[in-house]
Amino acid sequence: MQAASQASRLCSTGPKSITQPHTASAVHRCLCIPCGSAAHFSLGRKRLRADRVIMHGLLDSYRQQKATEQETSEAGPSDGPEDEGTCSAECVQEVHSAQEFKDVLHRTNSNTLVVLDIFKTSCGACKYLERGFLKMCKKGEEDHAPVVFLKHNIMDEYEEPTDLSEQLSIRAVPMFYFFKAGKEIDHFATREKGKIIDAIEKYVPGVDMHL
Repeated sequence: MQAASQASRLCSTGPKSITQPHTASAVHRCLCIPCGSAAHFSLGRKRLRADRVIMHGLLDSYRQQKATEQETSEAGPSDGPEDEGTCSAECVQEVHSAQEFKDVLHRTNSNTLVVLDIFKTSCGACKYLERGFLKMCKKGEEDHAPVVFLKHNIMDEYEEPTDLSEQLSIRAVPMFYFFKAGKEIDHFATREKGKIIDAIEKYVPGVDMHL
């Protein structure tokens, strides 16, 4: 009985001991993992690692949620159908390569002005002008103005400069190019909507692009 008592004290902080009859004198043998043994410490380390994995997972989820909330806050409220000053992204056609842009110029009537918005996804000024550029496109559609609005991201899916950006020797964004009859007639870097509107009205006489 003294041996059984010692075994019971040894495992007091661990799982319940499992006793097994040994002899008729009721001597018991402890089958649990003794506290302080190498196996006991190994089990403790495994539990600690599992707890750390869970905590890291919760922390990552929290960080991702906060990042999403911040992006939503910076983007501002989304525009619904009641916002008549904007249009869908399809209004402004995106071209991805020099050949694609060349094909658009080839298909466009010689009297039509082509406005190309050169941007970069991480550019804050580019995002600032995006809504205004969409509004110009909507205004042009409503007035049946001979203006085609295009946009081009200077970085491809591998974050490498595109062939069109190299062909145009882009050094700054946002940059706006103006083409007519397949030839470049003007280009400039700006973050002012008014300057873009003035250029459109200059190269398409009679059109009113003021929003």
